[in-house]
Amino acid sequence: MNKQDLVAEVAQRTGLSMVAAGKVVDAVFREMRERLAAGEKVDLFGFGSLTVVARAARMGRNPRTGARLDIPATNSVRFSAAKSVKEALGGTRKSALAGDPVNRAPGLSGKPVTPAPGLPGDPITSAPGTGGGRTGGTRRRER
Repeated sequence: MNKQDLVAEVAQRTGLSMVAAGKVVDAVFREMRERLAAGEKVDLFGFGSLTVVARAARMGRNPRTGARLDIPATNSVRFSAAKSVKEALGGTRKSALAGDPVNRAPGLSGKPVTPAPGLPGDPITSAPGTGGGRTGGTRRRER
């Protein structure tokens, strides 16, 4: 869905003309942009919230040349979906897997998760240098 599709949907659902619906959509986006620029949180009940987050300056690398470069501090917008939106998209991980004992995600039962030990004789977990465990070596991808 793009802005034009949104305007058309608003016009159809409200009975407004396309021009009037376009003005409404523009006004909503303008107001949200101004509030975020002022550092305010925008809460849209039943949909989600938009907040401004500061990203610290950091050192990066050009992947092609390997040269170091400074990445300046910036502000970004973070969206957090409301519970009703998450459920409409297929549920949260906890609610989607709660009734299924076979596919239950680790840690959702409230019990601590312990890692399974490697099986003796298993070539993946017992061979040295295969990266099969936390202390195993890492394999480099051939070029």
